[in-house]
Amino acid sequence: MTVKLKRKPLLNCVSSVARVVNPKAQNPVLTTVKVEGRQGGKVLTTAVSTEVWSVKKFINEDSIDAPFTFCVNPKDFCQMLSAINDENIEIDIKDTTLEIIHNNGTFNIAYLTSDDFPKTEREKDAVTISKNTEELLSWMKEASLFVSTDQIRPILEGIYIYCSPEKFGVAATNAHILYHNYESGTEDVDSEVSGVINGNAITSVLSLLSNAETVNISFGEKRICFATSDSMVSCAIPVGKFPNFEPLIKKTDAEKTHITVNTKDFKDTVSRASLAADKSSGLLILSTK
Repeated sequence: MTVKLKRKPLLNCVSSVARVVNPKAQNPVLTTVKVEGRQGGKVLTTAVSTEVWSVKKFINEDSIDAPFTFCVNPKDFCQMLSAINDENIEIDIKDTTLEIIHNNGTFNIAYLTSDDFPKTEREKDAVTISKNTEELLSWMKEASLFVSTDQIRPILEGIYIYCSPEKFGVAATNAHILYHNYESGTEDVDSEVSGVINGNAITSVLSLLSNAETVNISFGEKRICFATSDSMVSCAIPVGKFPNFEPLIKKTDAEKTHITVNTKDFKDTVSRASLAADKSSGLLILSTK
């Protein structure tokens, strides 16, 4: 069977989902990306790890007469596609190999069938909300700076995201610093829903948000899913419960002290003081007069 595909969209999709592939996975099919063509021209690329699913699709200009699937090593496949300058390529799907045909010759690469490739299904009872990506992307980038690197508590390696009729927000903590940002909630939910974006999925979620204007977020019991018109990232929620940070921030204005400082001067002061800080704790004492 031979199919004609657009080279650049195929390359972009495979390289995008390949972020979640574990090249050291014991199951050989989990080291690959599945490429699936459907009648009418839709092409889907899917990668799966034990915790994260990533799907990205494009519409091929040439119609696809018959469905096809194959699973390939993403690194080798992308190297071949990058070495080709043609706008379109032909892929001859043989018994165990793919022959990629272009104007200057051919490439051959082994592939696996998709028989053992895990199915990616969304949770049926998940609660879905829609959000603008611009502000959410900014929050997520900031929150990613404060996730923990302590593998003993996987729940802290991710970003907490929640939504209620009153409030929508994200939070992250490394047990020393708490990041929290929020806005008004939405009537799309009756009560609070929440989940933790697995640390292994953060990069893929940031990439998804940066390429869309709106995103649908589905909160399930076991997974949290981000979906746009052409992409989807779903991740398993880590075991454990994210720390209750509300008591730390629910102080009245009378209990809070607000000060305004020059950013450059404050940064310089902290930098100088950190030179003499205790190396084991790294703590500085901030006092006002």
